[in-house]
Amino acid sequence: DDGSCTSVTEEDCVAAGGAFQGDGIACAGACPQPGACCLADGSCVLSTEVGGADCAGTYQGDDTTCGGVSCPQPPGACCFDDGSCTSVTEEDCVAAGGAFQGDGIACAGACPQPGACCLADGSCVQSAEVGGGDCAGTYQGDGTDCGTTACDQPPGACCFDDGSCTSVTEEDCVAAGGAFQGDGIDCAGACPQPGACCLADGSCVLSTEVGGADCAGTYQGDDTTCGGVSCPQPTGACCFADGSCSDLTADNCAAGAGAYTGDGTTCAATMCPQPTGACCLADGSCVDGTGDDCLDHGGVYQGDGIECVTDPCRPLTGACCFADGSCSVGTADECAAGGGSYEGDGTSCSPSPCPPPLGACCFDDGTCTPDTLDGCNGAGGNYQGDLVDCFDVTCPVSGGCCFDDGSCVDDDPDGCAAAGGAYQGDGVTCDRVTCPTPVGACCFDDGSCGVLDPDTCTGAAGVYQGDDTTCGGGTCDEPCLGDLDDSGDVGIVDLLTVLSAWGPCKEGEPCPADIDGSLDVGFGDLLVLLSAWGLCP
Repeated sequence: DDGSCTSVTEEDCVAAGGAFQGDGIACAGACPQPGACCLADGSCVLSTEVGGADCAGTYQGDDTTCGGVSCPQPPGACCFDDGSCTSVTEEDCVAAGGAFQGDGIACAGACPQPGACCLADGSCVQSAEVGGGDCAGTYQGDGTDCGTTACDQPPGACCFDDGSCTSVTEEDCVAAGGAFQGDGIDCAGACPQPGACCLADGSCVLSTEVGGADCAGTYQGDDTTCGGVSCPQPTGACCFADGSCSDLTADNCAAGAGAYTGDGTTCAATMCPQPTGACCLADGSCVDGTGDDCLDHGGVYQGDGIECVTDPCRPLTGACCFADGSCSVGTADECAAGGGSYEGDGTSCSPSPCPPPLGACCFDDGTCTPDTLDGCNGAGGNYQGDLVDCFDVTCPVSGGCCFDDGSCVDDDPDGCAAAGGAYQGDGVTCDRVTCPTPVGACCFDDGSCGVLDPDTCTGAAGVYQGDDTTCGGGTCDEPCLGDLDDSGDVGIVDLLTVLSAWGPCKEGEPCPADIDGSLDVGFGDLLVLLSAWGLCP
């Protein structure tokens, strides 16, 4: 059984408890050898018996060796950075980047867990890695928990009721009765300050507590100052000289020249003294009293401060204007009785306020309008007299009268007809019409003729032949071309004139020898002259 061999007969082999391999078989390599035995802990031992009867584990077969077999390894806890665990062999654990805790070690409680990480702002986060490699603050150790870890808290501004401030943690601030403004908040400008308190008398004091709990008046708000607020001032009844009353502050009452009756008084409960003045009664007498008393007695109140010693009740007078423009001074009643227009108490006739009288104003078209003398003349009318009514006059008509020579005079229709003129219409005066200008024949040096008015004819260097003349029937003499010396014939003198002027005409100078108008004295002019030789027609 142990794999040993001896060369004997079959009989001796069986007798010795061996296994005979056959006649003539040599021992070398004839007997199987005990093999490898894998134990539970993954180790390997060599069995001492063929068939592995002595193997306390898993027999790997005859002729196997521990060096030639791979015994299965037992699993154990494999821990990772995040604290997780898996039960694998050591080889698999190392390959996965884990930390093997030992063969047969269970995962339960075998792996350390990531711990608490305290941040700079005092908060706590749970690290995701054992050892706190991801902690951006202070790692508190593996297995620690934020729920049981007290991280150091950062300080911040802590405000108190009096506006003071200290930099402490929130916990210490609350414990001291302050108002924590936040982690890292600086005291400078962080805390509201007690504000102004307006008292009932209009004065102002500064509160000692934020929120104004100590203010015995109206709190104006945190951070306000007495210099920056306007406290409402108390009011009271203010009596004025005219007897009226207004609820005002003492300063406003004084500014309005009133009499202040005290803080808290009201006009509703105050009787202000009433002013007095002269009162004119129906019998012409005068008494001093209030306006109401005067009305109660049927008088006419003359106004506050007016005294009877000034004789205000005498009848008042003023200017009275009449239709003829005249003016007289009297009472309003006297003026009305005389049919005048009263200009008002105290008005005077010097200078006269009365408008000038009206009268009928006739125009050339026969129309009539009431107007003053100056107004009528300015409008081009014919004034018929003061107080003359248009209903009482018949205005003559006139208009422009045009004559054959183009002249015009203003006349009535009959006068125009008698003078042989053409009447242009009622009111249509000469300054509004253009009479037709006479025309006649106008002769020019070249023998041509045109029908023009005298001025146009003369302006064109023509000779006017008279009104109503025409161009027909030889009115204008024909020209005598070549008669340069105006002798009545074309001869030697005219020929010499052409020859002496031979050549181009001088610009800007007369050129009478240029008979054909070519701006050049030459053969053309000579031929015209020779063809006209002799007496002019």
